[in-house]
Amino acid sequence: MVNSSVATATRKPRDLGRQSASELLATELKNEILDGSLRPGQSLREVDLCEQFSVARNTVREALRLLTRDGLATHEVHHSVTVRVFSPSEVRDIFQIRALIEESVARRAGALTAEQIERLEGVLSDSEHAFQRGDSKSGTNGNLAFHRELVSLIGNRRIDSTFMQLLTETRLIHASMEERAGGHWIERNRELLGNLVAGQDDAFRANLAEYIDVALKEATESLPLP
Repeated sequence: MVNSSVATATRKPRDLGRQSASELLATELKNEILDGSLRPGQSLREVDLCEQFSVARNTVREALRLLTRDGLATHEVHHSVTVRVFSPSEVRDIFQIRALIEESVARRAGALTAEQIERLEGVLSDSEHAFQRGDSKSGTNGNLAFHRELVSLIGNRRIDSTFMQLLTETRLIHASMEERAGGHWIERNRELLGNLVAGQDDAFRANLAEYIDVALKEATESLPLP
């Protein structure tokens, strides 16, 4: 029988924090999907990615598998992998879950610190300035960043992780409507922040429900035709 202490002592050290090339590529592609550079329905051709990132084909295939696993891409037999396109029912599901999570933020009404308020106001200002200079991509990203900061007020890392996945999917949906996006969400977000600062939890819930309804309608209408 092998002594466990000896086996542990002779085991070679492993760097568990090191990412593989495929994981790094998947992260890069995910970032491009998140910021709208890669659009819903866009083909992710292996040969193009190999050339663009100077990596082997196996690396690209594994990266695309990771994206598919995470719901950011789809693969059909005898067809290339494409950036995911959501169906109307999937969009409704995403926004319903968002509503359930964000509604929990109402419990923080009247209890925000000066630092939290300043951070939220800063994100709103950055988003507003982006829309004013015609940068709808940065403006849209700022809008989602505001809602990420809202949810972070709950103080639950598991919820943060789940919500971040929802925002990634929401960003994919918004890519279809980016050209006609504007700063009309800024005032709605300011109302939500004002409700929290003033301790108006019921008003926050009501404004959030209206926000989600309007956002869902716009997102559904902007989906690419099948």
